[in-house]
Amino acid sequence: MFLLVLPLVFAGGCSQTEVVDLADGIEQLAIQTESLAAELEKSELVDPNELAEYKKAIMAFKALPDKIRAGEYDSDEIVNVLKVLQTANTSSTPWNPYAVPIGLGLSTLIAVARLWQQGREKKVIETKYAAHKAGAERAMRLWTTATGDEGEAAKKAARDLYEGIGEERKARGIT
Repeated sequence: MFLLVLPLVFAGGCSQTEVVDLADGIEQLAIQTESLAAELEKSELVDPNELAEYKKAIMAFKALPDKIRAGEYDSDEIVNVLKVLQTANTSSTPWNPYAVPIGLGLSTLIAVARLWQQGREKKVIETKYAAHKAGAERAMRLWTTATGDEGEAAKKAARDLYEGIGEERKARGIT
């Protein structure tokens, strides 16, 4: 498990490109690890039972880069890191007795991170809406104080704009 998580701990926030680079690095490490296992087997210095467990871990480790590359990632780098960790945890299931509770924890963290992201997006939308509304109201005030022929045209444009915004708000259920 340590070998699987160590490269992922240093991932920090991961864009999709960084996730692919991470998978490439893990793939190179897997090749080196498999080479080490072959040397240990030749030397006969390691207990065969321990070597069998080591080889079992190597098989999951070798599959990890492809699983990471196949994952679905989004624009939120925190969620991407958690998904990579979740993939590594899932790969460790054959020998990791804590894989299930860790997986549940990571799934919960991903859900919380997504809710947080949705909250941020909602706040941006609300801020944009408030800015649009304030800008339209300011334009209305300017147009309604205009004089002469231009003033009448400006007042009609202001009424049309205000009525259009009102109709669109009603259509969208916004009061």
